[in-house]
Amino acid sequence: MIISRKHKFIFIKSKKTAGSSIQAALAKVCDKTDLVTGLLSSNYSILDQKRKHQISYNLLKNKQKLLEPPLKRHITSHIPLKKLKSTLKDEYNNFFKFAFIRNPWDLVVSKFFWNKHIHKHDFDDFHQWLWQEYQFEIWKADQLHLYTHIDGKYDLDFMGRYENIEQDFQYVCDQLHIGTLKLGNEKRISRKRKHYTEYYSEQDQHLVARLFQKDIDYFDYKFGEN
Repeated sequence: MIISRKHKFIFIKSKKTAGSSIQAALAKVCDKTDLVTGLLSSNYSILDQKRKHQISYNLLKNKQKLLEPPLKRHITSHIPLKKLKSTLKDEYNNFFKFAFIRNPWDLVVSKFFWNKHIHKHDFDDFHQWLWQEYQFEIWKADQLHLYTHIDGKYDLDFMGRYENIEQDFQYVCDQLHIGTLKLGNEKRISRKRKHYTEYYSEQDQHLVARLFQKDIDYFDYKFGEN
């Protein structure tokens, strides 16, 4: 995530929505007054070496300023919105707050391949993984209540869609008056796979619909879109 005092925005980084690419692009316009989490990996090829060192230094220096005693809280890359608001207190309302969301059925397929690539899980079959492992993960929780709502109330200024990422990210840049920033391919694994709909049985569709009911209802997602 990013808290930019220079440009008065907060980018809430939700999972599996190209958040790392968005964050790396926005980091190029950040300065020493800003907090940028999670940019210490060599994966961020969009940033030159000097810039990475500068951001790393700012992260360590400014986290303490943001978290003055008695808060002593840790702002992470995927901090829930409610926790962020309680950490920043009155300053929270001074920022343009935005995040990105993704079709839940597509997101779950992406999660399957990400786990397979990174964690080398033993499941070759999506259906088996979905029913035997994924539905029991804490991570499965709706993006909605973590990154977009506080106590049941929508609390962002803009929600972009992964399916429309180029246009929606440009809208964000326009709102912040920072010109046009290029999105890279940070942390992206090979996309050599079928369309997400081809991995689902009807039973699988219903399971994901149940797990992500809030997202699907609020953002009007449908299976087979995009």
